[in-house]
Amino acid sequence: MTKKRNLRGPEQLSRRQFLQIGGAGLSAAAFMAACAVPAEPGAAPATGDSTASEPTSGGTLHLMGHQEVAGLSPDDTGPSVQATMILAIHNSLLMADKDLVTQPQLAESYEVA
Repeated sequence: MTKKRNLRGPEQLSRRQFLQIGGAGLSAAAFMAACAVPAEPGAAPATGDSTASEPTSGGTLHLMGHQEVAGLSPDDTGPSVQATMILAIHNSLLMADKDLVTQPQLAESYEVA
C-alpha cells in the first residue's frame, strides 16, 4: 500500500487563507484611497493647448484573450476571440450594420448580381 503524500508544503497557503489575505489587502487599499488628500477645490484642472495635437504613429496594442490565436489571416476567422482580433486589424469590403443590412466598408459601392 502506498502512502499519500502531502503536496502542500508548509510555505503554501490554502485557498481560504489566500482569499482572507487578498480581501484584507483590497480592503486596506480601498481604505488608503479613501484617506487620500483631495485636490484644492479652487484649483482648475490643467488644460492643454487650444490646438489639436498631431497623431503619433507607432506604439503598442495590447490584446488579451482566453486562448492562443492561431494566426491573423483574414481567411481564418475561427473562434470569437480570434475573429475579434482579426477584425480589429483587417477591414473587409462589405460589413453588416446594426440592422444587419450590408454596407460598403472598403468598397466604394457594390451591386448584388
